[in-house]
Amino acid sequence: MENQIEKNIEHLRNSQLFRGFTDDEIEKFLYNTKFKIFELNRGAILNVELDKSIFVLYGSIASYETNIDGVKTFINHFEPDGNELIAISLDTPYPTVSVEARKKSVVLSLETNSFLITDPSIIFLQNKVQQNIISIFYRMTENVMQRIIANAESLSKNKIIKYLRQLKSEQKSDKLQIPFTRQELADHLQMDISTLMRELKSLQESNVLTYEGKIITILNI
Repeated sequence: MENQIEKNIEHLRNSQLFRGFTDDEIEKFLYNTKFKIFELNRGAILNVELDKSIFVLYGSIASYETNIDGVKTFINHFEPDGNELIAISLDTPYPTVSVEARKKSVVLSLETNSFLITDPSIIFLQNKVQQNIISIFYRMTENVMQRIIANAESLSKNKIIKYLRQLKSEQKSDKLQIPFTRQELADHLQMDISTLMRELKSLQESNVLTYEGKIITILNI
C-alpha cells in the first residue's frame, strides 16, 4: 500500500477528495482505510466491487451498467475536474457496474463504509473526506443540471427553426405571417411563453431572424 501511495501522491494531492489535506494526512487516512489504487491502460476494464466508491485521480473514465440480461448501458464520463466520483452502493449483484479507461488513467477504490480505526484524529480526517465527497456530489449535480438546461434550450431553439422552415416552405417567402399569437405559438411548439420569447430574442441577436408582432423575417436559416 505504501508504494501505491508514494507512487501516486501527486494525483492524490490534486484530487478534490483530498482538498485541504497535507500529504501526511492523505497517507494517514489511507493507511487506516480499505483502499486500492488501479493504474489502467486505455481500453482496460475494471469491474466495480460492491459498496465501493471509485475516484478518478488521473485520466478519463467511462462507466457502464450491465443488467441481469447482460445488456450494457453507458452511464457517464468522469475526469478529475470536479466530476471525478463514481459512487457505487449496491445491495444486489445486478445491475453490475464497470469502468473503462478512455486513456491511461489512475483510479482510487475506497470503501468509505468500513473505516478501520476510531481514533479521534482519524475520525477528523474521515469527516473531512465526507465533506469533500458532498462537495463533489454538489458540483456534479450542478454540472448535470447545466447540461440539462443547455440541452432543453437547444431543443427549444431547434423546434422554432424547424417550424419557421416549414412555414417558409408553405408561404414561399422569408417574411412570414405567423398564424398564432405568441401564447398560441408557444403551445403549438410545446414550450412555455418565456422560453419562446427568450429563444426568439436569442435568434434575433444572432442575426438569424427579426420579429415584430405576427411577422417574422428570416435572415439566415
